[in-house]
Formats: sequence, structure tokens, C-alpha cells
Amino acid sequence: MRLPVSLRVPALVAVGGLLAGALTGSFAGRALAEGRPHDGPAQPTAVAAPRVTIRYDAEHVAADLAGALAGARTYAFELWPDENAVPFTGSAAVRDGRSDLVARIDEDGVATELRLVGDDAYADVPGVTDGFVRTSRTAPSDDLVGAYLGYLTSADVAALLAESRDAVVSVATGGPSEQLDQVPAQPFDVVVDLRRATGALHARFADGSTTNPYAMLRLWVGPDGLVRRYTEPTTGLRVDLTQWGADVDVSAPEQPAAADG
Repeated sequence: MRLPVSLRVPALVAVGGLLAGALTGSFAGRALAEGRPHDGPAQPTAVAAPRVTIRYDAEHVAADLAGALAGARTYAFELWPDENAVPFTGSAAVRDGRSDLVARIDEDGVATELRLVGDDAYADVPGVTDGFVRTSRTAPSDDLVGAYLGYLTSADVAALLAESRDAVVSVATGGPSEQLDQVPAQPFDVVVDLRRATGALHARFADGSTTNPYAMLRLWVGPDGLVRRYTEPTTGLRVDLTQWGADVDVSAPEQPAAADG
């Protein structure tokens, strides 16, 4: 049975602390157990890919992965806030170091639709909005809309890589490769110093939501340098990325209403 709006707000806020600082500070990971990164295994070697060569070292990995992503320009995704959550399904178009996103989530037969285009956000949330409304991408006027958008921004891998570019302190293999999106994808554990990060990553530490200055990102990378999966090991967040380079429609809806506030 679908929760009424008054009950769904705390349920959304409770899962992984996603509202505070856009997925705030709940990373720990085994590499962070003592509040600092461990040395880990030897650095993996670079992978020669058709689009880009990925250098798996702290100085270059985020920039190289971002270059591969920008070359592909578009992707589809499925996003699970935790292992028991209903997934978001959507598409992304990489533009200027971040992604415009469209997504849909079906809860007990009722569909919520979300779009992030430029600095604006658009939401069609049954029981909350009457069709699409336009609000701010970074400061939504409604708490429930903001909760849904907090989930959706997890699929913006371009922003994740841009914010961590100058803050990576270590890279290590995270286990055996897996077949994802019809290619072998190798997981890598990327440890980031939140004090040196920018944007939402930096906010996880700066706003006091976590006292641990280190966060671990686990990225599964294909032989072409494209991220096929992104997870947060301690929260259960998972984003699967597929259909790289496919044609997608990531645009604002026609004639949305303006949100109050």
C-alpha cells in the first residue's frame, strides 16, 4: 500500500541521510575504519581504452574518468537508494561538468517524474503537485520534492568526479571484475578527502554531518574507461549506468507551473 504524503516524507529522509548535504557523510567503508585511508593493494595499471587512457592513481583518476564520461555524453541509469528501495530509472546528458537528468519512479502503480535541467528542477509528484512544477535545482521549495531530488542527484556521476578531482588520496582495486552492461567492469575503491573536495562532497564534512574527513567511492569501470556502477558500501546506494552514447531526451517539460516559495 502506498504511504500517504505525510508519512512518505520522514521515510525518504530516513534512508541514508540523503537530504543533508546531498547524501551526507554516511560513508565509512573498510578503508576508513580508523578515520584515515589505509595503503591498500598496489596501484592497478592504466587501461588503454578506445576513448581515453585511465590512470589509476590519486592525481589522475577522477579527471581521466570524467574525460571518458564527457566523450560518451549520455547514458541511462537505474538508481537504488538502498537494497530494499524502489529504483529510479532515467537518462542523463553530460553538460559542463555535471549532468542534466530525467527519471521516473513507480510506487505501487503511481508514477513520480523528475527532471534536472540546468539550474532548474521539475517535479511531478502525485498528491503534492498538480502536474510538473518548476523549482530550484539546489534549493527546492517543497521538502518531499527535495527528498526525491536528493536521490536523483546520486546519478550525476559527472558532478561526483568533478567535485573529487583534486581530493583523491588513494585508489585500490575493490575485488574481482564483474560483467556489467555487457562488458567486464573492474571495481576500484577511491578514497576522497572531503576537506579538499568541492560542492556536495565538501559539504558532507563542512556542515558537520560527518566528522570523518575521508569518504570511499566504489566505481566499476569498463575497458573503455566508462563507469558502469557506482556504490556507497555502507549505505546500500547503487547506481547502474548503461547505454552509453545512446540518444536520450533530457529536456524541461512544456509549460510547468512555478512552485510556491
